[in-house]
Amino acid sequence: IAACCGVGYWTTPLFASPPAASGKTTARESLNSVDRTILLAAAPAESQESKQTPKDPNPMDSLSGEVVDESGNPVAGAEVTLETFTDTRPSMTTGADGRFKLTVPVTTWKWRTLSVRREGERFQGTLTLDGNLTSEALQKLKMKIAPAREISVRVVDGLQKPVPGATVGVVANYRSAGVSETDADGKANMYLPQDAIIQHVYAAKNEVGLDYRSFVLPRNQRNDRKAVVPEYPKEGITLSLEGVKPLTVTAKTVDAEPIPGLMLYVWLLQKPGEPEELNLSTLRGAEMFFQKTNAQGRADFNWIPSWETSKLQIWPTSDQFTHERSIYDPATGNGTLEILLHRLVPVRGIVKRPDGSPAGGAVIEIVGEGYSFDGFRRSVRTNADGTFEAKVSPNKVYLMVANDRQLVSAPQTGFAVWPDKPIENLEFLLQPAARIHGHVTMGTDKTPISGRTIYSYQYGQDLSSQPDVTLPNPEDSRKWVAPMLVHSTTTDSEGNFEFFLGPGKHDIRNPNQNDVEKFEIADDEAREFNFHLPVAEKLILKGLVQNGSPQKPVAGVRVCGVYRSNFFGDFEAFTDAAGFFEVQRNPLPMVLYAQSEDGRLGAIVNIDPETKETTIPLGPNGSAKGILIDDESDRPMANRELRYGVRVFLEGQFGSFRDCFGGAIRTDAEGKFELTGLVPGNEYHVVLPLEKGSYQRMASFFPEASEETDLGELIRKPHVENKPPTFEQLIQREFAAKSTPSERFQAALPDAKLGRMRVMMLLADPAGDTVRQFLKLTFEDKDVRSALSDFKFIAIDSVRENRTAARELAEKFSRQLPDDSSPFLILVADDEGNLIGGAASEDLSAEGSVEKDLVL
Repeated sequence: IAACCGVGYWTTPLFASPPAASGKTTARESLNSVDRTILLAAAPAESQESKQTPKDPNPMDSLSGEVVDESGNPVAGAEVTLETFTDTRPSMTTGADGRFKLTVPVTTWKWRTLSVRREGERFQGTLTLDGNLTSEALQKLKMKIAPAREISVRVVDGLQKPVPGATVGVVANYRSAGVSETDADGKANMYLPQDAIIQHVYAAKNEVGLDYRSFVLPRNQRNDRKAVVPEYPKEGITLSLEGVKPLTVTAKTVDAEPIPGLMLYVWLLQKPGEPEELNLSTLRGAEMFFQKTNAQGRADFNWIPSWETSKLQIWPTSDQFTHERSIYDPATGNGTLEILLHRLVPVRGIVKRPDGSPAGGAVIEIVGEGYSFDGFRRSVRTNADGTFEAKVSPNKVYLMVANDRQLVSAPQTGFAVWPDKPIENLEFLLQPAARIHGHVTMGTDKTPISGRTIYSYQYGQDLSSQPDVTLPNPEDSRKWVAPMLVHSTTTDSEGNFEFFLGPGKHDIRNPNQNDVEKFEIADDEAREFNFHLPVAEKLILKGLVQNGSPQKPVAGVRVCGVYRSNFFGDFEAFTDAAGFFEVQRNPLPMVLYAQSEDGRLGAIVNIDPETKETTIPLGPNGSAKGILIDDESDRPMANRELRYGVRVFLEGQFGSFRDCFGGAIRTDAEGKFELTGLVPGNEYHVVLPLEKGSYQRMASFFPEASEETDLGELIRKPHVENKPPTFEQLIQREFAAKSTPSERFQAALPDAKLGRMRVMMLLADPAGDTVRQFLKLTFEDKDVRSALSDFKFIAIDSVRENRTAARELAEKFSRQLPDDSSPFLILVADDEGNLIGGAASEDLSAEGSVEKDLVL
């Protein structure tokens, strides 16, 4: 199993509501020279005089300081460079006094690295620039230079012969830290700062191959406090180039015209057995990875390694054409790929101040979304006369906002941009922004938290609310299409934060991003949002894994942690010789899965947000077998993928879950399959992946300890186009059941326990008018749906031939079945099966109609 969880499934349409932000920056985002998020902080109010003064449309920041040696003496002749993710890297050489001064576009220095070198590469140093540094602090930078660390690399081919002329590079501190070339003996030496932390070392040569070695933990194991990060060996390493699968990419316009001079690059490579992929987009200095198309629009990548079987993502870089990835599958491709690109479309307009004067130097944030995988994000500044031009991707709906510190415009949204159709004369009028502020505290003593990130989303008009707009959707995607701007800031030393936001629909999120409050701004009235975290933002979870009678520690057990949240990734840890594990985690409800090295023992347990210590008792696992049959041909389905796992329901998201603690298997030549490592007492679900990301449910079952469950024949039904079910179909689905009400209730308890949910039982006549009113709210009202996310819902037919069985369930809780005077009854039980509440239809109705407020 590669990870704790597989794909997510939803009982509601995929992306029926805005997806949650992860707070992570992807490699693709790091390539852009303009920050994608608005970093807004407190700024002094502008005077009337300053409002009338034309601003510099290209404001700059100054970075100055000195370079010293290990003894603190100034170092002359040292080259200082700001390491950016663009081809432009400002640099200068220190004078006799060791001082330097770099002038760079405003904010582009944030969280970037200053590097310093002298005498080639033999003396080096680095300084990471904290994004919260003040202007004063930026003038007092101090860099230390010291003798560099030397590392050696040997490069051989598949026959273990030296490879001369190979490009060799190192990634340290997650940036390209040096490039060299092997000599006649296939050897290369490179120099790094003494404190540099190496992540990857790679080697490549056209028509020979590529290899790399990673010195990191797998992502999901980086919270394991007992894990040891591998270090680069002092004696060096040997990399082996063992053949290529060349790829030729041809770039054309949508009119089939070749695009010459277009820069293309392959993004990621994942070598089997390495803990992390190699991000080629950051390997500055290794020109072979960045190819320009020739006059025929063709670029050749003759170094693609023969071991690469994962799909390759090829990106174009251009200020004239769309920046969207194309996919090449080495497993099925023939070594060629044609990509079609739209030209960017000009959008022009003007930004004015409240008095109507031009707003030079204002920023316009632009976000576009369509059905393609990649959205569009860019920011531009106005000219001195307030005008601007931005080139944007077509076939998307957009959100645009202008801002200038504490002045923000109303959003321009609810429109699409089409190919070859420029948009002219957009006008943005700045107005005083609303101050959105608050503070963040933690713990019983409500201690202020400093340095924590607070996010606020601004929502543009989604595609579904624009009936006259039909975007291209060649893949028949079910993606929720809506442009959104992400604003962020950090709390100060007192735990305070503030944004300055303009008119429109927004939300604000606590540091854990599991507390989201939506609001709308219509004026500049200030709003306060305070967040309190009951426990520390990070906790140390210590655990002991045992087995046997009496219980004894078990070493080498793999422990997976899965949050009941979309905001944080899963983690993985391993027990030591004494059976202990220790991880850093977020204070959120989660599920732990433990499995012995041989896969024969396992356990699944729930963990509360505040839990710091736990003991996991392992028990014998079960297994299952079956055969996959095609309904149309009545023949076994060979070599078909099946996925299986236990459902972990996500907190606060009605109907959303992930199938975890299982994996993916393929049927054999006879359509047979076997599932192993199944933890008893948990319901497993088997699904068959179909086209376009959909799935067909095949089986659900509870495994038995040390036994093999025979699932028999699983019949693959003909694929039917997925259409939203009608109201009548939804009712029929909810009440349909092959087992008795008591059996359904008992079967719901494990899911409720796993998902930290309660069980809600609706006993009613499906044809009753009042119950249909209630169900309509549960199906269609987003507030009611959200409230139901904490419940495992069961609808039970309580009339006619079903009445006796329904009565038995009601009497179990000392309740009477509904009759004509009370058309339906709701019972609520905890995850142990104990009744904790309920309501009759009259409790939720007024004047014969079910009321939403009463239901909530």
